Amino acid sequence: MSKTVTKEVAIGDVGTRGSKMTEDPDGERMALNVGPSHPTTHGVLRLIMELNGDVIEKCDPVIGYLHRGDEKIAEAMTYNQFVPYTDRLDYLAPLANNVAYALTVEKLAGIEVPERCQAIRVLVCEMARVSSHLLGMGVFGMDAGAWTPFMYTFTEREKLYTLFEELTGARFTTSYTRIGGVARDIPDGWLEKVKAFCDNLPKATDEVEKLLTRNRIFLDRTEGIGEISKEDALAYGLTGPNLRASGVDLDLRKDKPYSGYEKYDFDVPIGTRGDCYDRYLIRIEEVRQSLRIINQVIDDFPEGLWYADDAKKIFAPPKEKVMTSMDAECNWDCIRRKTCLPPLLPPPPSSSLLAPPAKKPTQVASEFFTR
Repeated sequence: MSKTVTKEVAIGDVGTRGSKMTEDPDGERMALNVGPSHPTTHGVLRLIMELNGDVIEKCDPVIGYLHRGDEKIAEAMTYNQFVPYTDRLDYLAPLANNVAYALTVEKLAGIEVPERCQAIRVLVCEMARVSSHLLGMGVFGMDAGAWTPFMYTFTEREKLYTLFEELTGARFTTSYTRIGGVARDIPDGWLEKVKAFCDNLPKATDEVEKLLTRNRIFLDRTEGIGEISKEDALAYGLTGPNLRASGVDLDLRKDKPYSGYEKYDFDVPIGTRGDCYDRYLIRIEEVRQSLRIINQVIDDFPEGLWYADDAKKIFAPPKEKVMTSMDAECNWDCIRRKTCLPPLLPPPPSSSLLAPPAKKPTQVASEFFTR
């Protein structure tokens, strides 16, 4: 005869457990859900607030609504097929996401890209950083009650999107990087347009600073607000400008250079208090430093190939060659059958890139051997 086992389970919303409402069910306390919502929060966020009459006594943020299961999706794809999905990991800087993923797969495959390809990647990563920070500065001011800075930053961001479209064919989800290179070389005259943008952008950022940096209302709403100490920032695993605003001197472009960043001269801004005001100032200065890097890349832009010669088999050949060349047809069939893949290299290779909002770690494990 089987033994009956009794198990006690908790049913209900995990976010409301531990609430004082259970101690006083007939009192004035009430749990109020705000979200999950996307508008104005710059990401899907849910807040569970505990009210005692009109007073908010407790607020618990519930995060994690943006997980898309990209790792599972990637299992049924070739390496280049997954590039468009990296655009969506951070839609404010898709060009940087592409590069972070490609660097890891190239490490897995043992591919070294030429200097021209590295320069293109550094260029688009810094342009993506400027684009992301422009939005961050604009909505930062808007959330604090200042609408005008948003108009300045969005105007400049639109100019960047025009440049992105000329380079990649898309404004938002670019899918520009490829394993072993980039989708196409830069068009004629494009560098001159980027140079002109870099020359004009400081005027807009100076206007934003005039409107915000010494604005008494803005200072009252940001100085000393949301302070995160250096110890807490490290304990929470903060990265990017939020970490540096707390006084942690960590920038992967300096500490673990990739794609030739060691060749460029730039400074890493570091905060002192770790409050909202420091996080704003860090982004303002990082835009200026990104412009320094972009100008250096353009002034010393290398010649040569924009893809690695030993990565040709990963690139699909032009359709007209598939119909006339046996080598091209075999290459196409190899890609279609997913047999042109890097070898298995234990442990799984990983790399990290400093994307605009944060460090972007990527790890890839291959289950295929070269055939």
